[in-house]
Amino acid sequence: AIAFVSEPNTIALTRSLADRLKLQPGDTLLAVSAGHQAKLRVRFLLEPSTDLIGADDHLAIADIATVQSAFGLAGQIDRVEALLQPDSSGKITAPRAALVERITPHLPPHARAGSPERRGQEVEKMLGAFQLNLTALSLIALVVGMFLVTNTVAANVVRRRSEIGLLRSIGLTRNSVIFLIVAESLLLGLLGSALGIFLGLQVARSLLQSVASTVTSHYVLLSMRDIMVNPWSLIGAGLAGLIAAALAAWWPARQASLVSPVDALQPANSADRAASPQTPLLRASLLCFLLTLLFSATALYGRIPRTGFLAALFTLLAAAFLAPALGRLLSLLPTLPLATSILARSAFRRGLHRHGLAAAALSVAVAMAIGVTIMVHSFRATVDQWIGESIKADLFIAPSTNLIAGALEPLDPEAETLALATPGVRAVGTYREIRLFLNGLPCKLAACRLEILRVYNPLTFLSTLPGDPYERCQKGDFAIVSENFARRRQLKLNDTVLLPTPTGQHPIRVAAIFRDYTSESGIILLDRTTYRRLTQDPNLTSLAIHLEPGISPNTVGDSLREQLRPRGEFLIYSQAGLRDEALRIFDRSFAVTALLRTLAIAVAALGVTLSLTALGIERTREIGILRATGASRGQILRTIMAESAYLGTTGILLGLATGFAVALVLMQVINRAFFGWTIDWHTPYQSIVGIGIGMMIACLLASLPPAWRASRLSPAEALRSE
Repeated sequence: AIAFVSEPNTIALTRSLADRLKLQPGDTLLAVSAGHQAKLRVRFLLEPSTDLIGADDHLAIADIATVQSAFGLAGQIDRVEALLQPDSSGKITAPRAALVERITPHLPPHARAGSPERRGQEVEKMLGAFQLNLTALSLIALVVGMFLVTNTVAANVVRRRSEIGLLRSIGLTRNSVIFLIVAESLLLGLLGSALGIFLGLQVARSLLQSVASTVTSHYVLLSMRDIMVNPWSLIGAGLAGLIAAALAAWWPARQASLVSPVDALQPANSADRAASPQTPLLRASLLCFLLTLLFSATALYGRIPRTGFLAALFTLLAAAFLAPALGRLLSLLPTLPLATSILARSAFRRGLHRHGLAAAALSVAVAMAIGVTIMVHSFRATVDQWIGESIKADLFIAPSTNLIAGALEPLDPEAETLALATPGVRAVGTYREIRLFLNGLPCKLAACRLEILRVYNPLTFLSTLPGDPYERCQKGDFAIVSENFARRRQLKLNDTVLLPTPTGQHPIRVAAIFRDYTSESGIILLDRTTYRRLTQDPNLTSLAIHLEPGISPNTVGDSLREQLRPRGEFLIYSQAGLRDEALRIFDRSFAVTALLRTLAIAVAALGVTLSLTALGIERTREIGILRATGASRGQILRTIMAESAYLGTTGILLGLATGFAVALVLMQVINRAFFGWTIDWHTPYQSIVGIGIGMMIACLLASLPPAWRASRLSPAEALRSE
């Protein structure tokens, strides 16, 4: 260790990192940081079991003097880590909060004390909305799955109708029937939950890098080699599956218990079923709609953002309760003058006690798919339009490490000078960005040359104080803040924000609010002169280069790349390249939602199969009579597929209308409550039509197994009890 400290320009790497870089002790590597690069010699390899605070597979350690000298950071440190003194038993009993309070008065104004747990809580705050989005989509998929469980149990009840009747005739009570069916559902739910947990872990591993990249791009540097399994999360998922299975099984179990033993021992015939009462369902739908309005208002004005997801859930449930009524309405419309069409319409109307659930599940899945599709498309179109309006520079230069979230490396100070001296360059805009916490919430503090921004790349202002906001910020302690920063902190024009600076808390007033989509947490934008005066930070993060008319960006980019090569690794993007990179990150951010949408639709399609299977069993006698009176197997097949088309049409039409409502909740309630952005509405007509056609095809394909089974039914077998 003494040799490590005494030898200059040496570094220690974890063994796993050295293996990935193919380095051994004695080898030399080129390290880039803080706008400088240095050659360092690998002196030691650290074993994975090394007891280091914050150690991971990517750890590299050097003496602080080596780092300060190599990267131009003389006299600078990022943080100080302190170990508390344990008591005689080896336990740390000192109250950390009290120690933080004692240390804080002695720190510089821009520094703060805290425990590692506090840093973890800050990261959790940044990731909270992202995690909640995935959780909410997963719960919606679970709701769709509950419809599937209900259909499955209902189909099973139909198959065992005679068995239930026999048990009831020998004295089994109605409550016992409910208990047996729900208990059976719980056993199957236990198996399903176990299988779901296993498959979920496999899917999590396959999505690990995609999600890690999304988190890194938007929130904080994250590197994961494998998933970390929290046993409590698995227990929670298992319990959610069991509770969902029990709740979903209760209704068909109750319906089975209400059938008298005499009726249960008779051949099943859906024609004998009483029509489900529509009024209670319509009242339930109205109640859900009112709850949607209530939770939307709570999310927007009650400052409880999480209730926005309840608003989305009750929007879906309001549609689900309308499914039987819409199905009955469609069954009253004229149809083709064909025997199969007439029979299908009649069968669909009489089978709404089964089809209602399948149509409800279908409508929820379609609504979720369309709602998320509209939201993502609108968000992408809005961001794309904003990029076109806001990014006017021809070239952008930043350190290559700035591709990684959490690594806002400063740019080499000579880069601005080199860019200004390059032939064909008309103007150079500078940008500096740092992260900070204000009132416990993360945000970004940025600075640029407003005189350049004003001429070459004007911001899109939503509101300003009277006069020129650029001039205000250049002459006084004013700032321009992003829309989401102002909305999340309930700031208005001329309100004051206290910025932590090396000399203490400094008040900055809001001169204007502008539209921005670069940061979820919001941005405070200062003029560069004001920023440097307050923070004493001379560094830059990136450059925006504006070229003379007719000058090729590729030519200037190549020239700058050659000039900057000896100074480190840099990213040089053209305007089109930066746009493509921004949209690539955007698309990757929403890739996981596509999987959840697909899962919900697949579950709903399976519900169609189960619904038609149950009805096929109920209508065994009816199908037997049709076959005995001359109906061909093809006619039976086409009739059931036409019935499936009625079911699909009901679910798709209801899901289409509800999808627009869900999109409205996602964009105007959840987005505004959590992120504070304004998303302009853009309807993806092609995608919506594709979802509708794809869902109808899925319904028809899902109807093939029960339709094929019904068409192969022997008339003698079907009518043997007559």
